[in-house]
This record gives sequence, structure tokens and C-alpha cells, in this order.
Amino acid sequence: MLGGLPLLEEISMADLDWINYSGVVTGATGALTGIAGAIMGVVSIRRTTQIKALDLRLELRKASADLCHLFRGLRELIDEADRSRVRVLDVTGGTTRRNRATGRDIIVPSARDVWSDQVNADRAKVGELEALMPDTKAGYAGLPHETLETKLVEVHSLQTQVSALAEKYKAALAKDDNTRREIARARQVLWR
Repeated sequence: MLGGLPLLEEISMADLDWINYSGVVTGATGALTGIAGAIMGVVSIRRTTQIKALDLRLELRKASADLCHLFRGLRELIDEADRSRVRVLDVTGGTTRRNRATGRDIIVPSARDVWSDQVNADRAKVGELEALMPDTKAGYAGLPHETLETKLVEVHSLQTQVSALAEKYKAALAKDDNTRREIARARQVLWR
């Protein structure tokens, strides 16, 4: 015995059995915990993937419905802006413009023809974009989330293009309203 501690030769084999048993119990507990953790990890990943796919499907269906609504509104907006611009061009003549620097009228190509060409081109573009629109009744249930992401990006791209066209025609209506106010002011001045 050395300072109260038994030497290695003095320790019996029976004294070492508890160390072996505790090592086996600790190792088995660690192995079971590791296996349970791996199983829970796999379950969690599958569940997260399912939730992500569900969120993407929901977002895609909402974006498709919004896009359908935008298309309906865009056709009406183009028609309204076309009627408005034609009425304004009928009143203003639409073939001359005043050069503000010189104060002289400049003959320009028929503004009505230019406007009509733009409207027809935009109506054709709306038709092309509508052909790309996804089916709003599709469930997208069997699609993997990578495909859902791609479709969602496509829908957002269409929304951006449709919104740009809508803004163009809203601006045209605002310009027509401003022109009408200017015409009304000019008439009031002339009739005084």
C-alpha cells in the first residue's frame, strides 16, 4: 500500500467488475440515446420538408389567385385607358404638340395611331402572359419543393410583368385626367 492507496497488484478482479459493468451500462445508454436522436432527427427533417412543401403550395396557390385577379383587372384597365385616351386625342387633335422652348407647334405622327399600336401590342402581350399563367385549381400535391419553388418564381415573374403593364395604364389615365383639367381651364379662360 502506498500512501493509503492500494497498489495495482493488491486490487482483486472482483473489484474491477463494477467498472466493466458501469462501462457497459454507460455505453449502452449512449448508443440507445444516439439511435433515438438519429431517429428523431430523421423524423424532424421529414416533417420540416413536408411543412415547407405545404407552405410553398399554399403560397403558390395564393400567388396564382392574385395573378388571375391582376389579369382580369388589367384587361378592364387597358380598355378604360384606351377609351379615355381616344376621347382626349379627339378633343386635342392629337397631331400637333407645342414645343415649349420655341413656342411653336410641331407636327408629330398621329398620336392616335401610336397609342393604338401600343394598346394592341400590350393586349397581345397580355395574351402571351395569360398563356403562361398556371392553373389556379391545381393542387400541386405531388410536386417536390424544388419544383414548387420554381413555379412560385415563375408566378412572381408574371406578376411583375402584369403589374408593370397595369402601372403604365394607370399613369395614362392620370395623364388623361390632367389633360382634361387643362382643357377645362383653357375653356374657362376662353369663355370669360
